Amino acid sequence: MIELKLEQFEGPMDLLLHLIRTNKIDIYDIPIFTLTEQYIAYLREMEKLDMEIASEFIVMASELLYIKSKMLLPKPPVDDAEEEEDPRKELMQKLLDYQQYKELSSYLKEREPLGAYTFTKGTEKIKGLIRYTKLDLPKENLITALEEMVMRIETKLPPDKGVFSGIIEREVVSVALMSDKLLLVVKRSKKIELVEAFLQICSTRAQVAATFMGLLDLLKEEKLQVTFKKDIFMLSA
Repeated sequence: MIELKLEQFEGPMDLLLHLIRTNKIDIYDIPIFTLTEQYIAYLREMEKLDMEIASEFIVMASELLYIKSKMLLPKPPVDDAEEEEDPRKELMQKLLDYQQYKELSSYLKEREPLGAYTFTKGTEKIKGLIRYTKLDLPKENLITALEEMVMRIETKLPPDKGVFSGIIEREVVSVALMSDKLLLVVKRSKKIELVEAFLQICSTRAQVAATFMGLLDLLKEEKLQVTFKKDIFMLSA
């Protein structure tokens, strides 16, 4: 005897999965005769209770009967190279897809309470950011130089974490100030390697970023010139 909870089925695929789980059926080898009989028995129970049967349940019943009839027909002789396709294959794939959607839906429902108490920080506008349309230098080489500066600064041993106890503010670096420092270093040296100039005035990532933006500004205003030779950037005033 099949125990049915009519209110729990959202559609014919839901009912079929319930019958498969209840009877411990291998979804890859569906006994279509048993499944069809139990499915139709469910529809008859709905009729006895004067329940309105949705059209999709009737469509699925006809599909099951069609598959059943195909499996009852004698199989025509086929070549070894040409094997007849299993009439249950399409139904099996639909059930596997529906089962995956159900599992994913349950997973998302479990995580819904977590998302209700999760908040993200909004985007901040960075002061001093300047957009440039043209720079007559290889982009890849500038990126490589910036990465090298950051790497060389970060290889220095950081101070003891205790010195930052109670400090919650982030470092605010002025692009204009770092630009002035860079221009002063270059003028004093007349000609200096780009990396060396950065290392003289920068000690943090924020300072490197601000100085790099300041460098772009100085190049645009033609206050500094950059030459590239033998994989080295040189700055001159």
